Amino acid sequence: STSMKGLPDRMVLLPNGILFFAECKAPGKKARALQKFVHKKLRGLGFSVYVIDSKEQITKILKDLEALPQTPQAL
Repeated sequence: STSMKGLPDRMVLLPNGILFFAECKAPGKKARALQKFVHKKLRGLGFSVYVIDSKEQITKILKDLEALPQTPQAL
């Protein structure tokens, strides 16, 4: 919802049912207090939330996700 303040910028959907939220920041910038609050709520619900401020972080996240076990899709 674009009307809820504090939500991460992107919801990322990848093959094998991988879903995570990404907060995109300028290099060196951090999440604001409201964003941190919402990120904590989402993590409490079992979702992954990443605050990303560099291309290197994106590369690391994708490599970490590649290491996850593959689960067959349910029909």
